[in-house]
Amino acid sequence: MTNRKETLHPIISDYIDKRLFIVVYGPPRTGKTHLAFNVARYLLSNNAKAGIIATEASTFTFARNVEHNIEVYLCITKEQLVKKVIDFIIENRYIVLDSINWLFRSFNDETSQKELSFISSLMETYGGFATGQVSEIEGAYKMSMDSWILPWTNVVGTTKKLDSNLVELKIERPKEVIMKYRITRDGVDWV
Repeated sequence: MTNRKETLHPIISDYIDKRLFIVVYGPPRTGKTHLAFNVARYLLSNNAKAGIIATEASTFTFARNVEHNIEVYLCITKEQLVKKVIDFIIENRYIVLDSINWLFRSFNDETSQKELSFISSLMETYGGFATGQVSEIEGAYKMSMDSWILPWTNVVGTTKKLDSNLVELKIERPKEVIMKYRITRDGVDWV
């Protein structure tokens, strides 16, 4: 297994070690999936039980082509996602979820809201790292279904592409911190 522990920013690793619920969201191609894999590598290098729950086929493809040492579970329905999050908790695995809101984007019914709120409340209780997809609304990015995720979140970060592979990660909560990383083939390198 490749040890990429040194590439996880100390602020992020501190939040993970404290088992806080972290959500990083932003537009496509800002390295959120790469960052999720760095989180999983960090956990595994510290002998923690971890895996990635993928809700998008592209995450599964990334794992197959780049990272062979991390277990990735593809969930294609909301029901599978709820079950897999519960399974991770029962197995005492750290939850790395890419992406938390993908399966819910086309739904805005009460059942979906409750399911997403339930997942978020479990991650707030047991800790976890999740990425989120955004939509552009009037020139600004907004995370879909954010009102069912963010109230449960301890740490909120947003990504913004600065150039072809340089990304700004702005931690907005609990305390504003701005950090940068370069997207690499198999993860991210902090600048």
